[in-house]
Amino acid sequence: MTGRFRALKVVKREDFELERTFEREFEGIKHYEKVTQDHPGLVDVLHVGRDEGADFYYYVMELADDQGGQDLDNIDPSTYQARTLASDLRKNRVRDIAECILVGRTVAEALDHLHKSGLTHRDVKPSNIIFVKGAPRLADIGLVARSGQRTFVGTEGYVPPEGPGTSAADLYSLGMVLYEMHTGKDRLDFPELPSNHQLSPTVNRDEWRALNKVICQAGSPDPRKRFVSGQAFSHALRKIRPGEMDPLLKEQHPQQKPVYSHWILGISMVGLLLLLGVITLFWKDLFNPPPLTNVPPLKKEKIEVIAPAPPAEPIPEKPMPSPLPVTVPQPVVIEPEPTPILAKAVSRSIKLDSSPPGATVWFNGEEIGRTPTAYRDFEVGQLEFVFKKEAYLDKTETRAFDAGDPVSIKAELLPDGRPKLGNKTWTNVSALTFFLQTDGTFVAPVTSYAYESFLTSTGRPFAISAQDGLIKISDPKLRWAFCDWMTQIDRRVGNLDESQYHAPVPSSDGIFYCGIAKAFGTLILKSNPPGADIYQENQLLGTTPSKLNFRHGNFELSLALGGYAMETVAGRLTDEALSYEAYLIKDGSVAFGTNWTNSHNMPLIPVGKMMVAAYETRSRDFQLYLSETEVNPGVFPPSFPQSSDHPIVMVNREDAIAFCRWLTAKEQKQKIIRPWHAYRLPTDLEWSELAGTPPETGDTPKEREHSFRAKFPWGSQWPPTPGTGNFADETGSAIFGKYKISGFRDGFVYTAPVGSFQPSDNKLFDVSGNIWEWVSDTYSDETETLGVVRGGAWDSYEQGVLLGSYRNAVNPSDRSEQYGFRYILTDTRE
Repeated sequence: MTGRFRALKVVKREDFELERTFEREFEGIKHYEKVTQDHPGLVDVLHVGRDEGADFYYYVMELADDQGGQDLDNIDPSTYQARTLASDLRKNRVRDIAECILVGRTVAEALDHLHKSGLTHRDVKPSNIIFVKGAPRLADIGLVARSGQRTFVGTEGYVPPEGPGTSAADLYSLGMVLYEMHTGKDRLDFPELPSNHQLSPTVNRDEWRALNKVICQAGSPDPRKRFVSGQAFSHALRKIRPGEMDPLLKEQHPQQKPVYSHWILGISMVGLLLLLGVITLFWKDLFNPPPLTNVPPLKKEKIEVIAPAPPAEPIPEKPMPSPLPVTVPQPVVIEPEPTPILAKAVSRSIKLDSSPPGATVWFNGEEIGRTPTAYRDFEVGQLEFVFKKEAYLDKTETRAFDAGDPVSIKAELLPDGRPKLGNKTWTNVSALTFFLQTDGTFVAPVTSYAYESFLTSTGRPFAISAQDGLIKISDPKLRWAFCDWMTQIDRRVGNLDESQYHAPVPSSDGIFYCGIAKAFGTLILKSNPPGADIYQENQLLGTTPSKLNFRHGNFELSLALGGYAMETVAGRLTDEALSYEAYLIKDGSVAFGTNWTNSHNMPLIPVGKMMVAAYETRSRDFQLYLSETEVNPGVFPPSFPQSSDHPIVMVNREDAIAFCRWLTAKEQKQKIIRPWHAYRLPTDLEWSELAGTPPETGDTPKEREHSFRAKFPWGSQWPPTPGTGNFADETGSAIFGKYKISGFRDGFVYTAPVGSFQPSDNKLFDVSGNIWEWVSDTYSDETETLGVVRGGAWDSYEQGVLLGSYRNAVNPSDRSEQYGFRYILTDTRE
């Protein structure tokens, strides 16, 4: 109705195998619409709609220029054809350096904006780069999705070896686009170069080589060696021609000529002034260069094509196994480059041994000796040694080494108890008899004895169905749980190697059969930001980025990183490696090692491996616990008035422990702490650590108390200086009488609001004074009925009592106006 033409794309549910994949695509385009107008390098999405009944969604975009030059406001739809980079390449396969830089920088910066918004494009290629009013735009965002939520899509040759769906993969794809523009070759030919005579005689060789170096870095098969961001990619392109106008300003200033044109004009003017003889002399050398007879021929060997690191700080990643190097098929050298000066390699002296000895050792695919070896030097880094011995399973030892003293690696070899193809049966450690099948696999019916052993060892309830001593079970999770359990015990004794596992076998009679499978897939798992713990059914597998091997089929993992919501990663593995990057969302959860405030607005401070409450537990915290749980532990108010910010008193050790259990369950439910995090009382040793007490000796609080006389938590001076803490002082002379610190005044007779005094060196308040704090230990082995409180209270006055080493042995069931507690948060996996 407005007379303007737009582009419309309809995406149907029926084109997707899974509902969740369709929904993820839809979520991606909704999120994309919000960021599209923030960057001129992205095609503008004007509207997103959905028809629930018809199971499709659609989106409306700005229209690309017409290949024939039609005015966009007066188009004949019957002849309209969108102008894309692909259509430009069909007319002219090789684009000049200026155009390569323009397209490269525009798309790189558009991708950077997309990636920072948590999205990946997944299908960057020439046909998806359109031109609007002459300016390039990244288009066809039908495959855009949130990072880490993706299906395996993309176009062959533009997809990196590890697969699509990550920011590194998008930048690889752009590198292949620039390779085609720059060389005129197909992306499948990368990294081949055109021959010398195929280059235009007017091309600037320095710029040509600089652009090729940028492309080679973008197209590295190792994601770690690519540009860390689209911004870094754009910056590298910009350095080729520092004076070139920013590509995103060209649309606003189309009349401005590229800087390089002035350089060419200048050279041409100078050329007109040269003598005809000089021109003739150099004409032959310029357009008919002689063969490079003095340049040594390139060796036919595999090399890695790398470029200088971009200026941006790289994202730290765990070392991953090196990919296969790029094979360069002897390109024609345009001009000889100086040989780079390499830094001297740092090595580590390593001795290799095995039990039993006599194993051959393999390193980087070569046999290097037999155990035990002498010490020999290896370059530091991630090293992998494979130990082989007849009648024993191969053992791989992978270690990360830095410079240091000589070390020894000893591999424990397991006897090879795997089933042999020459045998018709094989019995495993669970006494299951496996029978050789016609396809060469071994399969066994699962006996009641073996399954009951599994239930007993894993603590599962006994609820089984058997027929003639054989198990009948249909639940796939239980079948896989049994097979995984049996895989672990067979591997421990050498009956299976790391490439084999037990797997359920389908049957028609309902009997549970188990077979030996050998089909694994590789998952390259990353997260943004990196460093997330990877869990499978609460088992820690590693941290991102990691390369993981799983059996074929469905997998489901959880990613956990402090300060970010847990992310579920699910998919299906086959023979081909799958690369997956999860985009983590901040959620305010605890991040160990950094200051954090919990749901009670209690600051927690990292001390060692603990997260320690900065304040003693306040009255309002404990009252909330009582109100939410309707617990009536017999706690009653003290004889003196307190506000909600005063520390809770009149609690015994069990009261404090119950509070910690409640707070743990509450915040686990809120998902701000993980299932493996727990609040609790500190142990006696942990309280000494948080109080800054020097290391103590002894197995019990009683023994440690008398090991030495430590300093005070505030230092070594006595009496304490003003502001140190709340003790028996001149303020309470009427009740303390002579039992006070003479000349000291803290301003409080009884308890003080938490945080009223100077913090300790560990940034904790009231470590000394105010109230005695419960710890979880008993005082000694001989007096198990006594508990321990630490730190002194508002009525403490003696030097010896206020020492950091002092332990007050009390009945753990006692409730006193001087007793309260401070809690800590710990990781139970430690």
